[in-house]
Amino acid sequence: MLKLTYEERFVKALEALTVPTNTIPTNLVAEWINGESDELQSWAVSNQVFNDWAMGISILDACHILASQPMEGMQDVINYSRPKYQKLLEENEQLKIEVAFYRDLVDGDDYDA
Repeated sequence: MLKLTYEERFVKALEALTVPTNTIPTNLVAEWINGESDELQSWAVSNQVFNDWAMGISILDACHILASQPMEGMQDVINYSRPKYQKLLEENEQLKIEVAFYRDLVDGDDYDA
């Protein structure tokens, strides 16, 4: 059985969704996964195989989905961790909801909980 880390699986997915002649910058992959930088998003959109119709974040989200899936029949054996950026995205969404709530209060809109 082939055991790959989340990062190795992510890179393999990125290889499938980007131009094969361009080398994937592994430092950008590590920074993306660790939530340190979003430069990989720009690289992905510049090197995509979709004739420029896909957004960079969509390509990286697809890679995350592919990398985080267990191998067929191995759902209970392998646990792939969620990258740190995903938690940041979820926190950002919660913050947007809270800001909208307070903006509504300030603007005088009624809020029924």
